Amino acid sequence: MALFSIKSFFDVRISPEGNYKTVGEGDDVEQALSYVPYQHHVQSGITPVIPGVNIPMSHLPLFMFVLVISGIIHELGHAFAAINANVRVTGFGIFIYGIYPGAFTEIDTDELERATSAQKLRIYSAGIWHNLILALLGYFVYISISFLCLPLFHTGAGVLVTDVSTASGLIGPNGLKLGHVITRLNGCEVRDKIEYLRCLALHDNLSPKYGYYLSTTDVFSLTASSNRISSVGGEMACCQEFENITSASHICFQYYNEKLSTNAQTNASLKHSTQMVNFGESLGIKNRAYRANINNVNNAEPTTQTNNGRKLDPLSREELSFACLPAREVTQHFPCSDMTPQQKDGLTCVYPAMYNGTVLLRFDVRNVSNPVIFIGQLTEARFLLNLQDLVPRSQWIPYFIPGQLELSCKYFITFSLALGLLNAVPCHGLDGQFMARTLVDYFFNGQPLYHREKIASIMIIYGTAVFALNLVIGFVKFLIIYSF
Repeated sequence: MALFSIKSFFDVRISPEGNYKTVGEGDDVEQALSYVPYQHHVQSGITPVIPGVNIPMSHLPLFMFVLVISGIIHELGHAFAAINANVRVTGFGIFIYGIYPGAFTEIDTDELERATSAQKLRIYSAGIWHNLILALLGYFVYISISFLCLPLFHTGAGVLVTDVSTASGLIGPNGLKLGHVITRLNGCEVRDKIEYLRCLALHDNLSPKYGYYLSTTDVFSLTASSNRISSVGGEMACCQEFENITSASHICFQYYNEKLSTNAQTNASLKHSTQMVNFGESLGIKNRAYRANINNVNNAEPTTQTNNGRKLDPLSREELSFACLPAREVTQHFPCSDMTPQQKDGLTCVYPAMYNGTVLLRFDVRNVSNPVIFIGQLTEARFLLNLQDLVPRSQWIPYFIPGQLELSCKYFITFSLALGLLNAVPCHGLDGQFMARTLVDYFFNGQPLYHREKIASIMIIYGTAVFALNLVIGFVKFLIIYSF
């Protein structure tokens, strides 16, 4: 019965189509901790467990270990209860059915028949109770992992990367690696996963709101001509006219040009003084509609908002200029935002010119000299990383100990609980069959043997039919999900 789990214990957020749910759909960002979309398909009901299909092959040793321990604990429960009832145990061992291990207990049937109904019920149900106790023990260990790991790990020192999806741009030679400890994100201090998500949430905007102060002279020297600026997939491109500059290191930044802003305000006041009707605006066709969608980047167009709430193409905003700047060097400067002065003391606040859900992120990693620079979708940094708050106190301590302990607890809870609950079903071949017969004999002791056998048979047939139906439904769902 260890071939099936009642419900996956992994806490992931997956839609029935296999897509992850993004923050901003009515949920708090704190609910997004370590939700990774490549942990596929959470199901309820009886589900076949096949290594390499719905659990990773890397989990196979742990999977086999948990099945063996859960099976042994289950059968030891029967054996201990039999010994306590003075019923002789004639055999005990383990077996392998295909690739799935199991265990068995042999009890002297003659002595078992002479036992009382209460003793029989204790013997038949002891395996179930032992599995429930093992699952409960796994749960207590699971919620105590932080406390148990305190001698070797500590919290509040950053977040440790335990996994990066291969589908993410965060992975690579210069990207985040397993064991990296993120301490700052775009200058925002990160001490745990909650702060990491809050730092990410600062950049969850339709238009750039956070940037960096750079020397005004340096910005002006790399400012692009207005006729050489274009937009590609919602991201501004302004580096074409500069030689010896590659898109791999430089991106387009925007800034508020005070001179252009003054001219724009003058032109606006002149337009305001005339009574002529602007037919383009009255028909609603002058300004491009906002179409930037992080789920459909290829169709996105860059837009931003003006003070009166209307949506405008950044290229149409006369007060904006665009400069081609090195991304890594820019992130080393002091941060600024749309709430701080745009020019001060010879410095200008520049913003990444991205309007398609793409962001520029700088990850400061402990004991690594060069920060990790990422340009991509914000959802990648939120959902395609597995992070943990526990950081090793020393470099010689394996960082994966808390994660493996947590995974082991989840497996023990899932499969031990499944083994116990399934065996409680009054079905042929399960402990529930013998428990049902014992209960019928106890409560209908005054009835003829024929009637008791009939009642017990009806219960077992019904339990077997329900179990078989759920098994078929589970297999059908499994085939539908994993065949497409």
